[in-house]
Amino acid sequence: MAMRIALGAAAAVAYAVLLLAPLAVIVYSVSPGAALEIPPSGVSLRWYAGLADQPRLISGLFTSLLLGGIATGAALVTGIPAALALTRGSLPGREAFLAVLLSPLSLPGLVLGLGVLTSAAVLANATGIRTAGTLLPLVAAHLLITIPWVVRSVAASLESTDPALEDQARSLGAGPFATLFLVTLPSARAGIVAGAVSAFVISFGNFALSLLLASGRTVTLPVAIYETVDRYQDPTVAAVSTLTIAAAVGAAVLTDRISGPLRTRDASSRSGRQADPAAPEPAR
Repeated sequence: MAMRIALGAAAAVAYAVLLLAPLAVIVYSVSPGAALEIPPSGVSLRWYAGLADQPRLISGLFTSLLLGGIATGAALVTGIPAALALTRGSLPGREAFLAVLLSPLSLPGLVLGLGVLTSAAVLANATGIRTAGTLLPLVAAHLLITIPWVVRSVAASLESTDPALEDQARSLGAGPFATLFLVTLPSARAGIVAGAVSAFVISFGNFALSLLLASGRTVTLPVAIYETVDRYQDPTVAAVSTLTIAAAVGAAVLTDRISGPLRTRDASSRSGRQADPAAPEPAR
């Protein structure tokens, strides 16, 4: 009993620590004055209405949405084949390949950003193509941090599925592409959805890379928030941050609603096959 109470208290403290900062931002976003008051003296939506007068924040929001969409799409296009190669192919040096793919997760963002800047300078000197001030360096940098999430999520989903389903599809006459698109990828839908949402959230909220690679014309929302807070105290920043928190919570709920039933269905189908090992093989 004492152990259960101690664990409950530890969990409550952990939740309080995790929720304290977002709750403070939310309270600040509806405060009637520019100074944060605890407890608040009232509730006002004036700072949400004031977003229309902050073109830098609005521009950063649209840039982050565009950048997140491009990075997520490109990460799926490159990450899904990489996960298939890791889980379904006879890839030599599999562990080394996986370590290289996941290495950006263990490196500081400023180190990755410096690498992208150096590569862009080498490209400009070699070809005359200058990408400074454009979205291209940001896309390249965000790919470095989104591809590992997609690979890890999709690979985990593929490893949890039964390869016998693909063998059965091929035995029934399905070709490699039909098996891939009708059996393999649908069985990994939960991992693909989770990887896509994780990639978008990581890209949208990234600060270190964006700060190093942003320019006067191309700025993301985290950088715009930093610039605003660095100059003066403005609860409008709390308002746009609250909208971001709401979007992140919505994305988490949507991911759980989509991938949860898929995981349950896959687990049920696997347990059903294990419970009936004498089930007849499909006709050849």
